[in-house]
Amino acid sequence: MRFQELQGLSVALNWKIINMKSLYILIVIIICSISANAQTKTMEIDNKLVEYTDIKPMKYDSLENHKGADDVGMFIGQVLFLKGTEDNEKYSYIRGFSRYPNHIFDGSNKDIYKPLDNGHTSNFNLIGNKKYYVSRVLSFNNSDSKNIYFELICENGDTVYYDYSNDTWQDFDEKFIVNGYYEKMKKKLVGRNFILTDNPYYIDKYYSGIRSIDTREEIKDIPEGSLWKCIDVGMDKNNLRKLIAILENKNLGIGYALTSDFYSLNGSLSKFIDKEYSDLQKRKEIKKRQLILKKYGKINADLIRRNFVKIGWTEDMCVYSWGKPSDINRTITKYGINEQWVYDDNRYLYFENGKLTSIQD
Repeated sequence: MRFQELQGLSVALNWKIINMKSLYILIVIIICSISANAQTKTMEIDNKLVEYTDIKPMKYDSLENHKGADDVGMFIGQVLFLKGTEDNEKYSYIRGFSRYPNHIFDGSNKDIYKPLDNGHTSNFNLIGNKKYYVSRVLSFNNSDSKNIYFELICENGDTVYYDYSNDTWQDFDEKFIVNGYYEKMKKKLVGRNFILTDNPYYIDKYYSGIRSIDTREEIKDIPEGSLWKCIDVGMDKNNLRKLIAILENKNLGIGYALTSDFYSLNGSLSKFIDKEYSDLQKRKEIKKRQLILKKYGKINADLIRRNFVKIGWTEDMCVYSWGKPSDINRTITKYGINEQWVYDDNRYLYFENGKLTSIQD
C-alpha cells in the first residue's frame, strides 16, 4: 500500500458529512430529552410491551476506542465509523444490527437490518464503511441477562439498533472506530516527534515493529532511540483495519505503527516516547545531578549516580540513590528515632536519628 492510499484513508476518516445538519439537530434534541436519572420505560417489540432503561449520558473519555459495559453512556452523542474487517467485506456479512432493539431471533431475518438474502446477518456491503450516530443506549433486563443496544442514526436517516451486549473490546474494535478516539489520536500524535524505545509492551504480533508503507513488511534493524515524526493518522486496510500512525524518519523513510503503541508517552507503557517529554526529563536529570554535586561533593555524587549507598549518609542522600522506600517502620525511644526502610526487592536501610547505620541487600 502506498502512502497516497493511506492518505486517502485518513481523509475518509475526517468525518466530513454533507447535508447532515438535520441529523446533528436530531441528536441534540434526543440527548437533551434524556432524563438525568435513568427511568424504566416501555416500548412495543414483537407485539409485546417490553421494559427498558435509557442509559445516562457520560462524559466521553477519548483515550480508548472501546468502553466497558459500565461506561457505555460515554458513547451517547458519538460518531461510529463501521469499518468491519476484510472478511466482513469479502463475505458481505456482519452481525449485530437489527431494526428493533432486544431482538429475539425467531429463525427468520425479518428484523435484521439490510439482511443478506440467504442468511441472518446484515449485508456489510450495504451498511459498512459508513458513519452512525449514537443517539441513545438502551438496557433491557431479560430473565437471564442484561442486553445493551445502541440506537444509531444512519447517514440515510434510518434508525438501527446495534447489539452491544456480548461485545468484548476486540469485537467492538474490529467493527468500529469512534470519531472521538480518532480525533484524539490525531491531536495527540500528528506533527510530534517520537523516540523509538525497546519496550515490548503493547506490541501486537501482527504489527510488531514499524512497517514500511510501500512493502508492509517490518523495517529491520531500526536503532533504538531513532527519531520518528507522525505525519498523519489513518486506517490500515489489512484484515483487522486498525488505526495507525504514519511515521517518517529522515534515513528510513515512511512507515506506520499502531496508535495503541503510543498508549503512554512517558515510556512506561509505550513503544514510543514523546521527544519533548524525553528532552524535559533529560534537563531535569542534569539539573538534579548538578544539585547533588553541589550539595554532597564529587565522590558522593558519583556513588549516587551508580546507585550506591554509604554508612553515615542522610536520608535525602539515600533517596537520591535508591529512591523512596515502599514502606517505613519507625521506632521511637528515649534515645531518638530508629527507622527501617523497606524496598520491594528485599533491600533494607536502617537509620538512627536520620543517619544511615546499616545496609541489608
